[in-house]
Amino acid sequence: MPKLADLGLTTEQVGENLDYATMPDQMGAFPDPPYPGPYRFRWPARLDDLWEVFDHVKGTPPGKRIRAKFDENHPLTIIQSPGGKADGEGPSWRVERGVLPS
Repeated sequence: MPKLADLGLTTEQVGENLDYATMPDQMGAFPDPPYPGPYRFRWPARLDDLWEVFDHVKGTPPGKRIRAKFDENHPLTIIQSPGGKADGEGPSWRVERGVLPS
């Protein structure tokens, strides 16, 4: 088992003059969501496994709910955006609905 002395730590201070603008992302990049405005979307080609029904026991009232997950396997692609700035993007997001009628 390594000891603390094996880590090669120094007394040099870190964080004084770091350039955060050029620092690489530690968890990957998360793009900003599109700004509000009029958009047109293209639905994913496959819808069969887009939907997920799950039990929501902590909700009021508890019951079954439905969720759609748009990701790289099921992209909801922007085909028209204000100024064309977001055309072709496929943001990842989830949409959930309240309690389903029994």
